[in-house]
Amino acid sequence: MEDVRQWLESYKKQLILAGAAAMVLAPFLWPFFLAVLFQVFCIAIPVVAAGTMIQMFKEEKLHGQKRTEERFYAKDSEIPAGAEVPGTGTSGSPEVPQADPVQEQDRETGDQPLKTSEQNGRSRSDSSCMAITWYQMEGRVRIFRLIRKLEKENIQSFSVSPEGICSVREKNGYRRVGALRAFPYRETHTLKKELGKDRIQATRKGRYLWLSWGKECG
Repeated sequence: MEDVRQWLESYKKQLILAGAAAMVLAPFLWPFFLAVLFQVFCIAIPVVAAGTMIQMFKEEKLHGQKRTEERFYAKDSEIPAGAEVPGTGTSGSPEVPQADPVQEQDRETGDQPLKTSEQNGRSRSDSSCMAITWYQMEGRVRIFRLIRKLEKENIQSFSVSPEGICSVREKNGYRRVGALRAFPYRETHTLKKELGKDRIQATRKGRYLWLSWGKECG
């Protein structure tokens, strides 16, 4: 403390002069300080606004990608172009299964047709059960949600591709409106019965299943 007092005593006159000069010059320096602050705000506000807009754009882009993935999540069930359908070759002709020694022996005893029939029947039954389960657990909700959406546009029919992609017919072609995950397109016969219970008409046209309701069913 003693050192501070000595320093103040030694520079007492200089401090008084500096204080007096500051009081005299303050009215003239205030506009300069205000101008500096104004320039800082003019530069900072656009920078902050631009950074906020960039961040919002990135978030919107991420949300858009998520919505796109949710909308077109049917890639797992998608069949690549040119892929062979089980039971047919690339030209559509039935494949000739290789002979199995066990099956040859059963054929000689006359048991082969019965076993094959039982296996085929069991396979069809399992597929039908899976199609019914899919419709009751997931498909029915998604289809009715899509129907409510299309009715707001006065549309009463749409098509479903084997991959589950839903589209509506327009003047210049078709417009994609949704997707059905894990759509059991091989069991359209079973789906027709389930859809009919909900007053939805299902018609198979080529590779597509057309669903219609309301006036379109008439």
